[in-house]
Amino acid sequence: MVKNFSSIDVGSTKFVQRIHWEGERDGWRRENKLHMIGIRKLQYDINSYADLVINYALDFVKELYQLGPKRIGLFGSAPIGCLPSQRTLAGGELRVCSEIYNQAAQLMNSKLSSAITSYNNSLNDPKARIVYTDIYNPLLNIILNHDKYGNPHLLFAALSPKLNLDKGCCGIGNLEVSILCNQLTDTCPDDSVYVFWDSYHPTERGY
Repeated sequence: MVKNFSSIDVGSTKFVQRIHWEGERDGWRRENKLHMIGIRKLQYDINSYADLVINYALDFVKELYQLGPKRIGLFGSAPIGCLPSQRTLAGGELRVCSEIYNQAAQLMNSKLSSAITSYNNSLNDPKARIVYTDIYNPLLNIILNHDKYGNPHLLFAALSPKLNLDKGCCGIGNLEVSILCNQLTDTCPDDSVYVFWDSYHPTERGY
């Protein structure tokens, strides 16, 4: 018998879209203002905005569970500071990974994992299994240790990491994402040598 499994992306895209960090000198823990669309920029710091995203996710999981699914997996945030788009926007002239952005993703993932464990344990249902799925560490490991994964093409990437690790295959690879990657946009000749397809999503090789 086939057992259904529902998966949910909690939405690191929204986390990226709404966050602009200030205070790199002192670190995000001391000065973590949010510049967000509308009045939310006046309502939330990073910690409370992570709570907001997680509360929305848990409300959705609860509604989904009431509809019948027993096995639900929630994907946490990727290492957003190492995504090509965020390297461009927050990585400086050298487009390095933004450690501050990655710390924010880790904060949200920690909160999400704890919240899911707590909710799963609260269910008096032996058939229910609601789990947190870590994508942060596997993807960061690929980015930092790409030469260990058996693809001979990626050995070349080790010699020129800016070509294949910090850019997407679509367009110039710095900011293009989603609908900006279309039939009018040039793509790389071989996406197997790229970790990212566009400035946010991994290629098939990356996945």
